[in-house]
Amino acid sequence: MHSWDGRLNKYWMPWLVGMPSETAQAICSVLMGNILQLFPRLRFCFAHGGGSYPIIRGRVAHGYHVRPDLCATDCKTPPKELDGLLWTDSLVHDPKALELLVSTVGKVRIEKKRRENSLRLTLNFTTKFTFWDCLDYKLQTTKSTVWDCLYYKLHFFGSA
Repeated sequence: MHSWDGRLNKYWMPWLVGMPSETAQAICSVLMGNILQLFPRLRFCFAHGGGSYPIIRGRVAHGYHVRPDLCATDCKTPPKELDGLLWTDSLVHDPKALELLVSTVGKVRIEKKRRENSLRLTLNFTTKFTFWDCLDYKLQTTKSTVWDCLYYKLHFFGSA
């Protein structure tokens, strides 16, 4: 899913900007491509809380309504009405981003995934934090991030 074209060479931009943008593009393609309605039992679980999709969701909805000739060619259901069919993990690195994610796709879509496939989510958290540690982030920052995530998981889901 992540193709590199050379525009994001500095400052670790492929990971910081490129991947979240490409994840949002994938979500838009699934929503506007009518995939979720054509295959109602098919489940996509998008990494890192759906990338930048939660923040551009309003822009996508606006584009769908003002340019149906470009956006509504394959799917007659507005993207916002399909948000509840999306599945994501909850690894977003920020408490406010997690709140936005929950309000976008709904607590149930994150919670059910956590219950049905807790091993995958646990591995996601474990490997990602190990990866961040390798980047020489201060240990205090990493611990704070872990505790923030645990706090919000407890707050939203009742268990860590």
